[in-house]
Amino acid sequence: LLAALARWLDRAIRPLAPLGPLVEASQSPSARPELRALLIQLVDAGGVVERAGSGVDELDKAQRGGLRALGVRVGALDLFHPAMLRPAARTVWAALDRDAQPAPDAMPPVLGAQPALAPGYRRCGGQCLRIDLAERLLHAAHRARVASGHMPLRLDPTLAISMGLSTANYADLLRQAGFQHRLPRTLAAGAHGPPALPVWRWRPNRRQSDPGPLPTPASSAFAGLAALVG
Repeated sequence: LLAALARWLDRAIRPLAPLGPLVEASQSPSARPELRALLIQLVDAGGVVERAGSGVDELDKAQRGGLRALGVRVGALDLFHPAMLRPAARTVWAALDRDAQPAPDAMPPVLGAQPALAPGYRRCGGQCLRIDLAERLLHAAHRARVASGHMPLRLDPTLAISMGLSTANYADLLRQAGFQHRLPRTLAAGAHGPPALPVWRWRPNRRQSDPGPLPTPASSAFAGLAALVG
């Protein structure tokens, strides 16, 4: 009976397997305390933590490389393991009663207004955007910023709109990441033409650092998790 239950448990928590290497690395004597502390945060939060206050900016280049080797994406606003944004992983995590707010079954790109923020999402104005897609938009914005020579630029909202995010809520996401905008001049009376896009400049506050070249996006919490590490 115990062997059968162990096999059932292994199958049941298999979607949480990506957390196994993080657990193992957090217990490694060779890892420095600041990296271990961040890994413990990630495991306890189900593979998703907000960048602000996480301590990731205290890590050196080698430690950040270690995070990436474990599959963790260091984004402009959030740190996350992409596999932990899959519906199966969030369902198991919620079944373990680890999320105060259950994640939606299919993890759609965008949610409408929510009284409580669902795990794996970032609030953008009146909508909630899945954080991997939020980072994809910010990656594109920073890439355009670098290509412009760090000069003020106009950001095309087409990609955000294709995800289901409104232009106003896309602007809110950009502001969260340190972008500031200047509205275009209004047309003179009697003048006609397409509406001009606002001009954006990246002006982060002291706590925000340049995320650098973000990775190109790809198309203990529970004792039983230890079985995945061994």
